[in-house]
Amino acid sequence: MFNVSGRILLLTLAGVAAGLLTWALSDLSGAIRLPDVGAYTADVLARYPNAVRDQTIVGVFFGAMVGLMLGLADMVASGTGAQWKRVAGYGLLLGAVAGFTGLSFGGVVFGWLYSDSVTNPLRFLLNTLARALGWGFIGALAGSADGVRKWSGRTIRNGMVGGFIGGVLGGTVFEAAVYLFAWVPRPAVVSRLLGFIITGALIGLFIGLVQQLLKEAWVRIVVGKNEGREVLIDKTQTTIGRSELCDVAIFGDMSVQKNHAVITASPNGGYVLRDLTEKPGTVKVNGNTVPKSDELPVRNGDTLTVGGKTLLFFERLTKERTVAVRDGVTVTPPAPSRPNTATFNPLPPLTASPPVASPISQAPRPTTGATLVAVSGPHVGQSFAARSGAIIGRDPAAEIALPNDTSASRRHARIVQEALSLAIEDAGSTNGTFVNGQRITRQSLVPGDTVLVGGTSLRLE
Repeated sequence: MFNVSGRILLLTLAGVAAGLLTWALSDLSGAIRLPDVGAYTADVLARYPNAVRDQTIVGVFFGAMVGLMLGLADMVASGTGAQWKRVAGYGLLLGAVAGFTGLSFGGVVFGWLYSDSVTNPLRFLLNTLARALGWGFIGALAGSADGVRKWSGRTIRNGMVGGFIGGVLGGTVFEAAVYLFAWVPRPAVVSRLLGFIITGALIGLFIGLVQQLLKEAWVRIVVGKNEGREVLIDKTQTTIGRSELCDVAIFGDMSVQKNHAVITASPNGGYVLRDLTEKPGTVKVNGNTVPKSDELPVRNGDTLTVGGKTLLFFERLTKERTVAVRDGVTVTPPAPSRPNTATFNPLPPLTASPPVASPISQAPRPTTGATLVAVSGPHVGQSFAARSGAIIGRDPAAEIALPNDTSASRRHARIVQEALSLAIEDAGSTNGTFVNGQRITRQSLVPGDTVLVGGTSLRLE
């Protein structure tokens, strides 16, 4: 469940829960009495002497609930359930501060633009704008609470952007609902119900959407407990291990130490993986061991082995980057690319030199002697002949048999022949087939491509 869509749904439901709890306080508990009007005039304050105090309490409570619920949702999505006390404490405290601060900023804008007397469409639009901006401030600051907890500027940015968008849209609905439900006995109660729920839901929804749109790197657990779960790489250092405080928490595998490895964002761009253990050989990148007290660059589609767990690393490559490696020496890895066999070279000059072979004759043809080498998973180190028609799967009778891989289907994928190369196509597997980290139905292959079948990564050579 906890892939992209699962995370967004979970954050949205967390926002709904925050809105319902806030409405329960404001209109069901009886402890709070809020006016049924927008502006607190002298007459309103005479009838509701505690209106300003109660509004502040509701605003702080809403921020606290948003911070708490979104933090718990992120905790569940990331599989770090053991951190719930820390998450709850930070979420409540930071969310409450955000709610109070957002209410203070929003109140200034609200008081400047809002009028309790709506006599024309322009006045209604100004009132809607006032409400939207006021709630936008609350949403932005409440949405930043989880980023402050993680001490991650990227998460703070994403939370503020998503929270502001959700708050603006929710505040707009809040204001419009007063007029849409003017026929009910207390339209403000209905307005607050819809406003809190929709605002909370939209804050969660847009925080999730912005996280996905602006994310730069993430890992997916592909074997064992929490299989399929994705964890965002949103900090300078992302720890991997069995400790409940690790960012990528791996439980149930005693071969994984409490603090086993760390993914570090290089100041020059890109990411590197470092081994934190005293046991060399337990951290690998595409089957290559990370040397002790050293690091290896990781790129999109790489398979990471940590103890007995297999992770896939994904990175959104938007620009050329330089990755520092060791002793001050740097390398610039090329972005993944495929040869363009359709490109035509110009005709050779009319000289006595030997004729230049055509692009077709130079194109890679991995149809004879091609091999799939298992670089991670239960069959690591084994080699298989990559022949057209070969079935890959858990069935011992398959041409490329992976009987020890419980994540693979019995008939998971097949190798097929194309005009210039081999290709792989999914055979209706349960967990899907991936090439260089991307799920495929059918994909042509060139040497160096990595195919993930179940929990086994196979590199074409």
